[in-house]
Amino acid sequence: MGQKMADLRPGSPDALLRVVPSLIDGMAPGNEEADQVQCLLQLAQIVDSAFGSRSAQLCIIIVEQGGVAHLAELCGHPREWLHQTAMLVLGNLAADSVDVQAAFQTADGFQHLVPHLFSDNPSTIMFALGAIRNTCSDPDCVGIMQKQGAMRRLQVRPLAPPPRTFRVLSSSATPCGVCMRAPYVPHCPLGGGEQS
Repeated sequence: MGQKMADLRPGSPDALLRVVPSLIDGMAPGNEEADQVQCLLQLAQIVDSAFGSRSAQLCIIIVEQGGVAHLAELCGHPREWLHQTAMLVLGNLAADSVDVQAAFQTADGFQHLVPHLFSDNPSTIMFALGAIRNTCSDPDCVGIMQKQGAMRRLQVRPLAPPPRTFRVLSSSATPCGVCMRAPYVPHCPLGGGEQS
C-alpha cells in the first residue's frame, strides 16, 4: 500500500525516466537504421515539447544515459534528413543545458557538425550552424573550424535565411564567434508561430 505507482502520463517525470532511456538505447550505433530513425523521431518530439523543469530533467537523463554521444554519431549519418534531425535535436538540447554542451565536447561531436557547413543544401548548413552555435562552448571549437576551413567557407558563401527551428542561447555572442539568430518555433519544425 505504501508503494508509489509510477506516473506514466505524457510529460510526467516517471514517463521520461521510462521512455527516454529506451529511445537512447535504440539510437546507439550498431542498431538497425530503422530502429535508430524511429527512436530519433520520438526523441525529437519529446525534446520539442519540453520546456522549463521538464527540459532540464530531460537533458539530465539524456546526458546520463549517453544520448549525446549517440546524437553526435547520428549528426555524421550519410542520410541528409537523418543528420538534419539529429542536429536539430542536439542544438535544441544544448541551448538549454551546459551539461549537454559538455557531453557533446567529451564525445568529440563537433567533428560531425563542421563537415555539414560544406553541404550544397542550405537547410543542412543552417541546421549545422544552429547546432554549432548552441554546442560551441569550448574555445577549441574555433581551432577545429579554422583547421577544417569552415571560417573561410562561412565568409565565402552567402547563406539563405535560417530555418526557424532552434532555441537560441540567451547571449548574443558565442565563444566560437558563430552568430546565428534563429528563433525557436514550438511544436513545428516546418514553421508556425515565432517567439521574439
